[in-house]
Amino acid sequence: QFYIVPVPDGLDSTGYNLLGNVWYDIDTNTMFMPYVGGGIGWGYDVVTGEGSDEEINTSGLLYQLGAGVRIPATETVAFDLGYRYRVQPDAKVSGDIIIDDDFQLKSSATNHIVQAGVTVGF
Repeated sequence: QFYIVPVPDGLDSTGYNLLGNVWYDIDTNTMFMPYVGGGIGWGYDVVTGEGSDEEINTSGLLYQLGAGVRIPATETVAFDLGYRYRVQPDAKVSGDIIIDDDFQLKSSATNHIVQAGVTVGF
């Protein structure tokens, strides 16, 4: 069975992700320090409707791959620009959903994340 459920306006989604990552710095003998890596972990999302106390929760395995570049400003501070491709495939869905007992609802989410930051070393 396949169901298409329209998503109404006024939904809010909040996600909580916990990942263990491994990043590899590539030494280019320049001021630019590219890096690649990825991680695996667990994701939990809560979707609520505007003006409603009902919510739908999803949880499941989460992984990401990424790359970026750090540019040092001082010996201990660097600027960081990176990209992450994060996926939560086949997350279990629970909450205020009324569907027959033989139906199991699954969700998957894909995120493309561009991030900028400051890295501080100790």
